[in-house]
Amino acid sequence: MNTLFESFSSSLAGNNASVFAFDLAVRSTVLLLVTLMALAICRRASAAARHRLWLLSVVGVLLIPILYLAAPQLKFALPGGDQPARFSEATSITSQWLFTETIPSSKPNSAQPATPASPETLETASKMSAVADAPAWHTGDVLLVAWAAGVGIVGLLSLISIASAQLLVRKSAVLTDEAWQGLLLRLQEQLGISRMVQLRSCDRQISPMTWGLWRPVILLPRDCASWTDECRRAVLLHELAHIQRHDWLSQMLAQTACVVYWFHPLVWFANRQVRKESDRAADDVVLTAGMPATTYAEQLLVIAQQISAEWLHPAPAMARRGQLSQRIGVLLDPRRNRRGLGRRAAVLMTVVAICAVVFIGVVSVTVAEDEALAAKPTSASKPATADDKLTEAQMRIERALQSKMDVEIEDMPLQEVAKYFGRQLDVNVWLDEAAINQQGLRVDTPMTLKRKSIPAHSALTELLGPWQLVAVANGDVLQITRDPLTNRERIERELQNTTEVDFQDQPLTDVVLYLKDLHKIQIVIDDTALNDAGIDPDSPVNMTLAGNTAEFALRLILEPLGLEAVVDDDVLKITTKAVAAGILETRVYDLKNILGSAWGPQQVDLLRQAIIKCVAPTTWTEAGGSGVIAQGPATDEEQIDTSAAGILVIRQTTNVHQQILELLADLRQVLNPPSEKTAELTTREKNEQAIRKALASTTEVDFQDQPLTDVVLYLKDLHNIQTIVDDVALNDEGIASDTPISLTLAGIPLQKVLRLMLGPIKLQAVPYGEVLLITTATRAKELQIVRIYDVSDVPFGQDPKVLAATIQSTVAPGSWKGDKGGGAIAPFTDSIQRHKLKIDPLAAEVVPYVVRGNHNLLIVRQTEQGHEQVAVLLKQLRRVKR
Repeated sequence: MNTLFESFSSSLAGNNASVFAFDLAVRSTVLLLVTLMALAICRRASAAARHRLWLLSVVGVLLIPILYLAAPQLKFALPGGDQPARFSEATSITSQWLFTETIPSSKPNSAQPATPASPETLETASKMSAVADAPAWHTGDVLLVAWAAGVGIVGLLSLISIASAQLLVRKSAVLTDEAWQGLLLRLQEQLGISRMVQLRSCDRQISPMTWGLWRPVILLPRDCASWTDECRRAVLLHELAHIQRHDWLSQMLAQTACVVYWFHPLVWFANRQVRKESDRAADDVVLTAGMPATTYAEQLLVIAQQISAEWLHPAPAMARRGQLSQRIGVLLDPRRNRRGLGRRAAVLMTVVAICAVVFIGVVSVTVAEDEALAAKPTSASKPATADDKLTEAQMRIERALQSKMDVEIEDMPLQEVAKYFGRQLDVNVWLDEAAINQQGLRVDTPMTLKRKSIPAHSALTELLGPWQLVAVANGDVLQITRDPLTNRERIERELQNTTEVDFQDQPLTDVVLYLKDLHKIQIVIDDTALNDAGIDPDSPVNMTLAGNTAEFALRLILEPLGLEAVVDDDVLKITTKAVAAGILETRVYDLKNILGSAWGPQQVDLLRQAIIKCVAPTTWTEAGGSGVIAQGPATDEEQIDTSAAGILVIRQTTNVHQQILELLADLRQVLNPPSEKTAELTTREKNEQAIRKALASTTEVDFQDQPLTDVVLYLKDLHNIQTIVDDVALNDEGIASDTPISLTLAGIPLQKVLRLMLGPIKLQAVPYGEVLLITTATRAKELQIVRIYDVSDVPFGQDPKVLAATIQSTVAPGSWKGDKGGGAIAPFTDSIQRHKLKIDPLAAEVVPYVVRGNHNLLIVRQTEQGHEQVAVLLKQLRRVKR
């Protein structure tokens, strides 16, 4: 079967872009013709109803391309001979457009393992791709370029007209005359308009017009002060009617349709009808409000005569000369229907329009042909090239890698692992034996992994990563080969993987050997530094953790010993904190890639200041440390600003770099809208989220002289969170870890239960990274946590600096840096300072203005108790927001 439109497109060199363009043109034409037919049938409909119908058709033609590309197409087969008509489900137009032939999946027989693709297969595919001819310049390409050029020209003209109107509004003056303002308020109340409307007058003789949606403006000409009371009432009623009906938005939508369908005369006709019917509907509101038709017609003529020149702009205007005679004729016709559009009628029209648009957007009409004729290839069909096949195969592999699976592998040889994933994912897997041998491995190396509902790419990373192998899509196969990452990158990646440790008085040297073997990374102990500091390399380690990142587990193991793990000379070095503080590395942070959006110099500078204030503040050169955040210009002459490209160059220790990455990850979670937060949470984010959820959940305890260690184990198992007792801090203050606890409570949040339970023995429970740490009050004050607060909806939130000063003066006043405390607060906003060129006939003047972003944030470094107080204050402020 061929679509009815393929008979036309077959002459266009088989280019699918032409089919797409022609199909959309036909569908939009059908919708607009249906609208014309509906209006012809309902000739006695009011102007408000006609305007709504035209507006729905304009929105419909904008939605048709989206439905056509995104929704599955339903093919309606017209009967051929005695065959019945039928619907059949088709694939999305996206795949039809990109690929002219579907590549069947080669699913291996269940009785036989998937056959790995040979290197010769890859070489052949590569050669085919290399020698493929460049695509010809088809008619469809010409149409695409012509359409894009038209969109650019019409769009530019539309933007110029919009900018001109906006500039005119900005240059106008607020009309403060009490007579005007009093009349405006009375008419707003009469029409039931609750939005604030601003009256302004400009220095040009223009037709009165309305501008804006949320904060509408009525713009009047310069001689409006001399108008009579009847003229003023007529003008305000007409323009308020436009505001009441949201005509500014409807005309903007109609103008957008003209930009997209600039080639379509019916769309331009619909645009004119939207404008004309909106004016007539506004006129009906004026007459319904009690103004005589003859009086109103006279006022229209007076205003039209005062207009010095016609001005093309998309705003709803009162008196356009081109349509004035027709409007006056309609005004004086007593037979006209001047009723507004009722709620039920509006809902019914919208529902019918949605059904019509969806039907036109997703249904394709086809003609049933003789089977022999259908099987015969046509001249319009074009076989898929080798590049198309490889691209389709790569996309299929990428989709398979994103799918979730259950993995049950125990001591399985690598060669069998490849076959296992080939069967599970239904793809061809090639084992690159030469690269594997270079790693000192063999194809029969045993591997083990047991995970439930894990993405296939994550399973392969956990399985192959420790052996410095990687699975990548290569042509039409999934290739298992040598990991191209550097040793440093491999170590950093492995440290973000989950680990499991259970050490009871294990020597540090044995702990290092265990982690080295488990994660397949090079770990060394800096014996010289440890000896100089008097630290025994065989110091006992006591730690039980599961499900945390290896990086955080190492931090908890080494902190009580005064040690730190840093990546140095392509190995993970265990050394003292003093030595680690002198091992600096320079990293480049591309904020666009990390945060998902491009940033200007203002945001980068705000972020730089926030990092210096809140992330290890004593380690930067500003505080006498060695850390540096570089920003341009390099010299005064060069004027090179690295921040302008959204880049930070930072020289710091490994530990501080990790804290910066965590801050940026948290910042991305706050700034990105919910629809963009689709990426899988990291292990750190999952653990931190679990702790916050557990602390907010209610619990039940009944302890009678139970040792603290037993209480911690009970709560750990009950709420499924990692809980650690800070034995070093407790020993320093003489508090035994088996101190008896007596408390009986039910239905209370865990956070409050812990406070009531630990407070009497001078202990606190604080979220510390990926665990809940039970420590002393003294130690808790030293643990500074960085959190981000979105204060966009808080009083003072539009000026984060004012809110920051309020918090510092009312929340734990002695705990901030200026008060010799360790707390810090850094305002941050994603608003952008831009420059706009005023349009002036005589001279050009550059005037700066601020475009507000969506978020005003506070980045706060404080103790857990300090953060609790900040959260309480913000909650109270939100309650009293006006």
